[in-house]
Amino acid sequence: MRKHARLAIGLAAILLFSVSTAYSVSQTVSMYAQNTMSANTQEKVSERQTTPLVVMYTTHVCPYCVMATRLLKSRGVKKIQKIAVDTDPVKRDEMIKKTGRRTVPQIFIGKVHVGGYDDLAKLDREGKLLELLQPLD
Repeated sequence: MRKHARLAIGLAAILLFSVSTAYSVSQTVSMYAQNTMSANTQEKVSERQTTPLVVMYTTHVCPYCVMATRLLKSRGVKKIQKIAVDTDPVKRDEMIKKTGRRTVPQIFIGKVHVGGYDDLAKLDREGKLLELLQPLD
């Protein structure tokens, strides 16, 4: 009889351990899901456009476009809408019509035509670029 009692106690202990482990795992998974959802929600909030829309007419091989992108990102711009004019003649014509220029990059911040990289860098040196990039209300 003692043998059966020990076996029963052992099985009860295993069952209790299994139940508590399953509960612990369930709690851990639940907390992970909540943290992941919170992180995803925070990520979406931080992805919201906080600066005016920046549009850059560009080509795939354009060192000044790369420099303009770096400068804008260093000033807090998270997203730049790039329009490749080397693969789309309609977009190139659109750029020329809007700007009167044929070179890239051509940069717009909100509705303001900034110009090319040299114009962008000049605005930055003069402290006027950050004014254009002020957060939207």
